[in-house]
Amino acid sequence: MLRILLCTLAAVALLTLPPPVSVADSQESPVYAKARDKGRALMAKGKFEAAIKHLKKAEGHAGEPPVELLLDLAVCYNNLGDPSSTEPYARRALAAATEPADRARAANNLGISLFLQAKASFLPGETTDRDRGKILEEAELAFMAVLEATGGRGIALYNLAEVLKRRGRREEAKAAFAEYLETSPDGAQAAGARRALEWLACEESFSGPGPAGEGVSNDLPIGPLPVGGEVMPPVKVHAPQPPSLEGALRAGVRGTMSFEAIIDKNGDVQCVDVLEGLPNGLSEEAAGTVKQWKFEPATLHGEPVVVRFNLSINIGVR
Repeated sequence: MLRILLCTLAAVALLTLPPPVSVADSQESPVYAKARDKGRALMAKGKFEAAIKHLKKAEGHAGEPPVELLLDLAVCYNNLGDPSSTEPYARRALAAATEPADRARAANNLGISLFLQAKASFLPGETTDRDRGKILEEAELAFMAVLEATGGRGIALYNLAEVLKRRGRREEAKAAFAEYLETSPDGAQAAGARRALEWLACEESFSGPGPAGEGVSNDLPIGPLPVGGEVMPPVKVHAPQPPSLEGALRAGVRGTMSFEAIIDKNGDVQCVDVLEGLPNGLSEEAAGTVKQWKFEPATLHGEPVVVRFNLSINIGVR
């Protein structure tokens, strides 16, 4: 399998946590059981905010909450896109779990919450007082632990590939995305894996013999370079909007789609990666539209250069 997966046993060892807590489910109170069951019923209907109210009520009557309850809360918060609230429940579940399936589920929720927090820090105006590299490293270890428990297949492989991509480990990411497509050609993230491979190939085409940004040509770095310092940003001159934008507004869709793009020395958008999206295919359509945008190129010392640059499209947000 992948070289990255050969490190799985080490990853599992690094994820070792305090001894599991034993919980006597037979001592659960009627209030706890009623709140838990109501919360789970709401979860099944996709009503995660309402489910959390009942599950947290159950937590207050549980003494030491059982693993299943901690996992339910982690899943609800993850589905609401609240990774900072997911993380503590996933950590507690991982510490308490004794069954391999529960540990895999807890590790997967922990990995997702960490990755989303790290990914959010790439967005314009977002900052974190935590070390992004360390967050991604722990997310990688979490997903590798899941792969060990699940036989190295499924969505955890895609999640691991995304982490490797964000960590700049291009070849390992390409191998992981390709393996995901080989084992899950019709998987939930098959389209995302293909887009990621396209991005990585595009990124590589603008890089030198080493990692992106290394190498010198005509006294300028090969890129793609981050904008900032002496690297002046590209200037937008033509930016058509996605065709379905007006329809989305009429349907009540509101939000921001954020993208990372590679813009070449001619001011053309060559690659687009979705950082923050909206549902119902809007992000995919918008990513295709962004490729049609035109810029005056970024410059370094007055010379055009290839850059990474964040772009966004707002729907009903000012």
